[in-house]
Amino acid sequence: MSSPFPENAPSLAFTKPLVSMVLLAVGLASVPPVEISIIAAQPYAAPGWNFAALLGGGVLAALAMTTLTLPLIDSATRHDAVRFE
Repeated sequence: MSSPFPENAPSLAFTKPLVSMVLLAVGLASVPPVEISIIAAQPYAAPGWNFAALLGGGVLAALAMTTLTLPLIDSATRHDAVRFE
């Protein structure tokens, strides 16, 4: 069974930094509300599924935009496209 992707298709290795930074940002952004709820002795109201869906949609949109630029970057950074003077 052959792959639907061409042999020179970019790998998904570029997604690891983006996804890890999103997870780090979500973790760091949730620290202050948890601290405030602990100090105020009130229960913490975690974000709902709509927040996770919106966040996931944003990450997928960023990955799609990044993937769309890869052919342009590939053509601009080929060895024969670089000028040597």
